[in-house]
Amino acid sequence: MENVVYKTLSSLKERLDENKQLVVNLFDGFSFVAKFNFNSPESIENINEFSVKNNIVIPNDYKDFLLLHNGAELFKGEYAAPIKLYSLEEIICNITSYPLPDGFLPIGYYPDTGFIMINSNDVINNESNYIWILDTDPINLKCNFKTWLNRIIVAQGMNYWEWYSEIVPLDSIRNQKK
Repeated sequence: MENVVYKTLSSLKERLDENKQLVVNLFDGFSFVAKFNFNSPESIENINEFSVKNNIVIPNDYKDFLLLHNGAELFKGEYAAPIKLYSLEEIICNITSYPLPDGFLPIGYYPDTGFIMINSNDVINNESNYIWILDTDPINLKCNFKTWLNRIIVAQGMNYWEWYSEIVPLDSIRNQKK
């Protein structure tokens, strides 16, 4: 089975310049230079110890990320805060510092939006969609970590889940008055 997290990050890193930067397109013709920082890998022993010590089930695709990078900063701009993916130490700090819903694991922070969360209850129940954004109102992104990571990179750091579309029955379009 292929490691989608590895492939996604490798593809991104191939496009970065020697300073780990990339020109990113935004809405309305704007662009900025985004910087990326990747932490060192975490060992499988430390990941498993973290899981047992904190009674948390860590999904395999998120483990794949931690084995590559124990945290990262994505799409950091001169005037823009990065999307932050926490190290295991930062996760513990956030668990103890904020009142979070039971079973939710803060794995990162999305600027001006909220925590990036794994709903470990969904993971325990073998649900394939367990990534949430926790803001004033929780947002179920209806995906797993590898899908979220891929989408956030394809969307160049934008809040892709806020893009709106609607499926409209073809007959309703055909029957519109002219």
